[in-house]
Amino acid sequence: MSTDFVKSPMQLKYELDKINIELVSLLKNWKKKKNEYLARLVGYRAELKEFKAVLAATEEGHKSFLDLVHPILELSILELSNASDNNVSPVSGTEPPVLAKGETNYLRQLKEFVKAAQEKETARITQARSVYKTNSEHILRKTKEIYRAMEEEKGQVDAYAVILTNNCKATEKQLEVQLKTSGIGIGL
Repeated sequence: MSTDFVKSPMQLKYELDKINIELVSLLKNWKKKKNEYLARLVGYRAELKEFKAVLAATEEGHKSFLDLVHPILELSILELSNASDNNVSPVSGTEPPVLAKGETNYLRQLKEFVKAAQEKETARITQARSVYKTNSEHILRKTKEIYRAMEEEKGQVDAYAVILTNNCKATEKQLEVQLKTSGIGIGL
């Protein structure tokens, strides 16, 4: 005589419905969670694009600034001073510029000011690149964490879905056997 409790078809049908509801709920919850992960990934990608755009604009401004100050920095005060003293044109085909002592000092101060501004601008662009690198590394690390979590959770969901599916099939077979053999079953 068997000591196993034989369930009635009603009990088996209830268990089967319960397993199916749990399986559907599991898959719906996974879909929601997956969409949340994907939304976070989209947000991170948007942030990364924004960081790239800010860096590109900063670099463009830096390049424009350097193009603007390049002629001033290339201006040789000594050549201009010597040219005015010797009446020799620094650029062929033009009249020699006449620079007074005050103008030479002014040009020297201008060059020093522009050089200081250039150094400050270079420091700013270096800092912007550093911030971009730090932020992009952080975003890439977070993205990898999300992908890793998604894969891990998907593996758990898939494993549990297999267990539920197997339980569902076993319960269906048991219900089928019960309906074929006894009709109403034993053990209400």
